[in-house]
Amino acid sequence: MKINLSINDTYHKIILLSLIGFFGITFASAEATRDIFADGGLYDDHMNILNFNVGLTPPPDSITAPPNDPPPEGNIYLHTDSPGPRPGQFLGPWAGWGMAHVNAPGSFSPVSRDLREYWGGDVRFMVRSDVPLEIKIQYAGVSPDPVYFIDTTGGEWIEHTIPLSSIGATMGRLEFVRYPFIVTKPGSTDDHEWDIDYVRWTKRVIGLQIHPSSTRMNTDQERQFTVVGVDVNGEQVIITPEFITPNFGTLTTKEFSPSAFLTVNEGDTGGVIEARYGNFTVSATVEVTNDSLVDQFGILSDTIDGTNFDETSPNQNAAIFLYSDTQENESTLPTFPPVLGNSPEGHQHHKVVFNNETNPNGFQGAGIQSGPLLSPDTLTRDFSMYDNGSLQFLFKGPSSDTSLRDNLILGIRSGNVRAGFESSKVFLRDYVDFDDQWHGVIVPLTHFTGAKPLADLSRMKIYFNIAYVGSLDTNTEAERTVFLDNIRLVTENPGPLSEIRIYPSSDANPVSVSVNERRKFRAVGLDDDKNEFDISPIWDFKGASIGDLDPASGPFTFFTAGSFSLDGTIRASIGQIEGTVSVSVQQAPDDGSHVEVVKEGDQWSLLVDDQPYFVRGVTYSPATVGQSPRTATLEDWMTVDQNENGLNDFAYESFVRSDDGTNGPPVGDFQLMKEMGVNTIRLYHHASNNPDVIAGYGESVSSFLQYDHETNKELLRDLHETYGIRVLMGDFLGAFTIGSGANGDDGTDYRDPVQRERMLASVRQMVMDFKDEPFLLMYVLGNESNFDFSLTQSNAALYPRAFVQFLEEAASLIKSLDDRHPVVASIGDIGFKPPPQDKEANCPSPDDCEDWFLDLLARFAPSIDVFGTNAYRGTSFGDLWRDVKEHYDRPILMTEFGDLTPSITNNQLDEVRQLEIHAGAWGDIENNAKGAVGEGNAIGGTAFAWLDNFWQSDLPEEHNHDNNPNEFHGITSQGDGSQSPYLRKLRQVYFYYQSQWIGEGGIRADAGGSRDIVDSPADGIINSAELNLIG
Repeated sequence: MKINLSINDTYHKIILLSLIGFFGITFASAEATRDIFADGGLYDDHMNILNFNVGLTPPPDSITAPPNDPPPEGNIYLHTDSPGPRPGQFLGPWAGWGMAHVNAPGSFSPVSRDLREYWGGDVRFMVRSDVPLEIKIQYAGVSPDPVYFIDTTGGEWIEHTIPLSSIGATMGRLEFVRYPFIVTKPGSTDDHEWDIDYVRWTKRVIGLQIHPSSTRMNTDQERQFTVVGVDVNGEQVIITPEFITPNFGTLTTKEFSPSAFLTVNEGDTGGVIEARYGNFTVSATVEVTNDSLVDQFGILSDTIDGTNFDETSPNQNAAIFLYSDTQENESTLPTFPPVLGNSPEGHQHHKVVFNNETNPNGFQGAGIQSGPLLSPDTLTRDFSMYDNGSLQFLFKGPSSDTSLRDNLILGIRSGNVRAGFESSKVFLRDYVDFDDQWHGVIVPLTHFTGAKPLADLSRMKIYFNIAYVGSLDTNTEAERTVFLDNIRLVTENPGPLSEIRIYPSSDANPVSVSVNERRKFRAVGLDDDKNEFDISPIWDFKGASIGDLDPASGPFTFFTAGSFSLDGTIRASIGQIEGTVSVSVQQAPDDGSHVEVVKEGDQWSLLVDDQPYFVRGVTYSPATVGQSPRTATLEDWMTVDQNENGLNDFAYESFVRSDDGTNGPPVGDFQLMKEMGVNTIRLYHHASNNPDVIAGYGESVSSFLQYDHETNKELLRDLHETYGIRVLMGDFLGAFTIGSGANGDDGTDYRDPVQRERMLASVRQMVMDFKDEPFLLMYVLGNESNFDFSLTQSNAALYPRAFVQFLEEAASLIKSLDDRHPVVASIGDIGFKPPPQDKEANCPSPDDCEDWFLDLLARFAPSIDVFGTNAYRGTSFGDLWRDVKEHYDRPILMTEFGDLTPSITNNQLDEVRQLEIHAGAWGDIENNAKGAVGEGNAIGGTAFAWLDNFWQSDLPEEHNHDNNPNEFHGITSQGDGSQSPYLRKLRQVYFYYQSQWIGEGGIRADAGGSRDIVDSPADGIINSAELNLIG
């Protein structure tokens, strides 16, 4: 599952609600079945059991049944032991007890409730008695008459269904019900005992439903079927149906149960499961198949599809909730935040921090449910296919606090069981050790499922619930915290461990790791049927050590390679069972080109392997329509393969739609850029899941989704080898808090030593990952960080000197690791001035601040090789070339340029205006290249941008929301977005660049070839006649 969050990607939107009951939310509504007494106790805390002839007939005891004497429902029933006569006892017929509505919890003062909605219904209960009994209802102001007599049951449990009308339940009386159930015995001189269980009122049944209504099964699988009645409003009525023996499989029923269990046998092909109740029948179809039905559902998982927590999604199907017995006191609620980085599975795990504010009889917990918060129990999900499966997850609990270990409960709940009345829960201590280590937990779903009040998987409401019962004495948060990861349902209940598999594997070739590199390995267990499950093995080397492994036990380990080229084997073992992976530690290949900037006289040029290179580039960060970093849904384009054919959708699968609306064959962006004459793309930030970099992602789910994985180097190698295009590799250097780990509200602080170290770790990893790659052209640090906080989420504009000094620190680090690739600083347009209070501190003199940022760079950033800037000045950059030459003598790379504010009419881009601006800007760049008429310090530029991105409005699935011009920067477009990420429409500006970069008189496509300067007008403006020739 890809976890999709709607806002605030630093934390799930967990809404704290007043919840009723334990293990879930109860939605207050009229119920077709009103439980008076069930396994969880009385219907609510405004009921009480009152006995008659006080002191004579004792109130019933709540008895937990022994295993050899199970009650009809659940585990608890009411037992009454009525002694023989004593002086003054049993003077009348009212010896017994009743369940009363009372005015307050624990009260003995009956009050009336309006139950007219049950007119025409029944009272149902189970009884076992050695004496005849009387059943009554008492209404306000009316004696309990008439009386319904039931005979002795001979020591057997019997279910009784009594029409309410047989006990005087007129519409008028039902408005004032005080005792919905009374049981008495006539006066007697003998000792007698009786038992009562599962008392409820039900509405009139007019039909039946069966859950599931259809299913597929494999041989030897078991499936639960549950039948319910339906009232006139479509609400479910709990009944006890009669199941008809099918002509296939084996159907097992239980007395008084609404459920039956089917096992299919070898040779069965399927059929119908039929049940009846009164005059009604219902059936379910069963298909027996040899197809594998193995599946998984991610409840809280980064890699397994399942729940969707996006509150803005019309298909929202899950919510996280917190609860305690004292909801009104927020301090009694636990917390359930994500923890980013160093996770056993994916990029994040979660922790549950229980509080120490609850009372000894209280409870607190966190859960995940079907449907949004406050949704009714009828909004459920069918998991009947998982009847033979298991609930699996990774868990880490503290070893120091025994109270947490002894009282932590795990559970699920189906919608037919009211919250607080379910018995589908287990003690977690019975399945996992609490020892501060990660462990895989496997709970067979049969430990939760069965007839009510156990769970019915065909209508699951609560997928996962973890709760603590009682009070916690410790004040140490660590002793009150447990960690969870990769929570999922699996259709199989795995057998004993027979094999261990390690990922990444070396099935084809040894895993290649560079010297001193750190790599994560994960182990899973397999049973004889190759079903995978989580394990916690011991990690070591089989043979000679080739580095370090940390931790030495658990589901995963980090391998840090040594400083020499070696081959070896990493082992994960449990007892005599082991899995291995072959690892080859190698020196990184020395395949990279030598890139340098060279100054001849007062003019600059860029050389690649001693050949001139002029950057003809585009910024490349395409996004699938509907995805956005604001909603933490934007994926790294290098990972996108929606049609799952093994090809990257953007690089190889895009096609061109012509003006007549026809679609061409797939060609891919790489080919389209090559045909336009592109020789360079700019990537804003590199991906890395190296543990040293993860802290720089902070708590941003968006950052983890985009960057917490290895870069697809093979894709970039092919970009260079096949299409002749190189890469400007970027590091945001804290812009938008990426790399600094700061929270979005505070932003990156370039004075903070902790944040600086995180950003340097990211820069260091970028260099180590790419310095020897042939596609690398230069490193680019930052992106407009000097702009206002509202634009960049950093304080570089407020403290420019600190920012520039850190730029120097990062550039110096790069040069210490790689002396073959220049460093570019990408600065927002230099027209911005410092705040007045910073002038004296940051300028050579208070009167000399016109080009303040250039002066700061000149004073504090000597290691920057290339001045890069995102500049949008229309058709000409004016005096920028001269300003840089005079204040900070560096070659200039336009890291962004183009039409900043496109003209939009009727949702259509003015392509002629866009073309005019691009053509003028590019002409100005070339006019200031070495040997041209200008300053001689331009080395090229990357036009913004290759493709329109819809996410730059508030609605990432809609183009031009609120006439947002930021969505029309593309040299190509995605049309209306309906065929994203594949469709491309080539705008006029595409053909302009094609004419300049590969056409007659333009700069040739080969990266190192000679070039001819385009003869553009001095003012950079191309007239309309020239535009017609181009377009």
